[in-house]
Amino acid sequence: MIAAIKGGTYIEPTKTTLAQYLEVWLTAVAMHVSPKTYERSAEICRKNIVPLLGTVVLSKLQPQAISQACAKALQGGRCDGKGGLSKRTVGHMRRILKEALEQAVLWKHLAPNPCNAVRAPKVERHQFQT
Repeated sequence: MIAAIKGGTYIEPTKTTLAQYLEVWLTAVAMHVSPKTYERSAEICRKNIVPLLGTVVLSKLQPQAISQACAKALQGGRCDGKGGLSKRTVGHMRRILKEALEQAVLWKHLAPNPCNAVRAPKVERHQFQT
């Protein structure tokens, strides 16, 4: 901790939850993306990420928690309760969370991005017959 303070990399921990941070991030990102991209990102944040990880304090978010949330979303993450999300949707969840946490690193809310240590699920490509 002393080395981090002297090196200028120490970040004061706060009690901000991931859900609170994502709302701030969504308002900041709204002016940089198209309205449809913002709408889909907000939907994924509010319907998929926040129910799984929203109560976690941002500074205490760990890669293992993100991996477990992705696995839980694959098994039973649908809002209607009828099964899990597709691998593509879980990949979008991870991508949006990674972008949000990259901004948190730039804003000095996090030191490393915990999402960098989490791999996205592999999406199978379908063969189409013409």
